[in-house]
Amino acid sequence: MPRSAGWHVSTVLTAMLQAMGTGKYATWGQRTPEEARKPTDELGYLWEDVLTGPLAARVLVPDGWITLPAVELCVDGIYGPPDRPLFDTVRRRIVIEEIKATYMNAKGVVDDALQPTEAFLHDKKFTYWRMQVKTYAAMAAQTWAQEWLNEVYD
Repeated sequence: MPRSAGWHVSTVLTAMLQAMGTGKYATWGQRTPEEARKPTDELGYLWEDVLTGPLAARVLVPDGWITLPAVELCVDGIYGPPDRPLFDTVRRRIVIEEIKATYMNAKGVVDDALQPTEAFLHDKKFTYWRMQVKTYAAMAAQTWAQEWLNEVYD
């Protein structure tokens, strides 16, 4: 979906991590958008496009879960589009999936079933991803989730 004008979750999180002194974001905001783009970024966007399209609605959705419409959320003027919001009809809860393509080693942070381990919660290299998912979950809960759940399932 097209990106709205204004502040975005990615911009805010990157600025926060830069302010915290993480070296990865040291040059953020100092390069032009063209200079900042890398082939790995494009691979990440391609990965998201494939997995958030029609294929994502059919693949890896547990029984009793439904895929919610992809929408751009906005809270306090900050925009963010979760990659794939799901609804667990049994537990009556929203689940946010944020898909990333990365070359970072996931050894020790995912188990044999590709589920996050306890180490994932503390590994600094995945801080941005964890913060992004938590932000989208909070945005979904604050905006449309309660209204939608009440209308559809009550």
